[in-house]
Amino acid sequence: MRPVLYLDIDDTLLSWASGSPRPVPSSGSFLRWALERFEVRWLTKWCPGGNMADDLLIDLAKMLGVDRDGLGAIAGCAWEESGIKADGIAWLEHAVHGRDFVWVENREGLSDRDFELLHMAGFGDRYYPCNVTEDESALERTRSLLERRFGGEPGGNGRESGR
Repeated sequence: MRPVLYLDIDDTLLSWASGSPRPVPSSGSFLRWALERFEVRWLTKWCPGGNMADDLLIDLAKMLGVDRDGLGAIAGCAWEESGIKADGIAWLEHAVHGRDFVWVENREGLSDRDFELLHMAGFGDRYYPCNVTEDESALERTRSLLERRFGGEPGGNGRESGR
C-alpha cells in the first residue's frame, strides 16, 4: 500500500510572490511524480470541507499543466469545523493501522496546535516544510527528501514502511 501524501496548495505548489497564484517550474512535475508514488490527499484551504469545487480543479489543472481528471481523483480532507488542519489527517489509519504518511505544507499554513498534534502522536518527522513563495526551489528539495525517505520508484515501497 502506498504511503499517503497530505498536500497543501498555496505557497506549497503555487507561489504568491507576485500577489496572485502561479505555479513554480517544478509544481506540475512534482504533482505528477507524487501521484505515481503516493496516495495524494488535499489538505488545503482550497477545500477545507473535503471537496474541491470543479471550477477550482479546472483552474488548478490549467495552472499546473496536469490532467484535470487526475486532480479530480485526489480526495480532500475535511478540517474546517475545528480550524486545525491536522484534524484532516486520518489518525486511525496511521496511528493504529500503521500506514505511512507525510505532510507537505508551508510553515505559515500551520498553527501551533497542528504541530502539537503531530508531535503528541509521534509523527513530528512526517511534516515537510515547503514554501515556494519564499523559495522557488523548495519543492524540488522536498521531492529529493521524499525520494531519500521512500525510494525513487513508483509505488512508495522504499526503505520506510510505517512507524
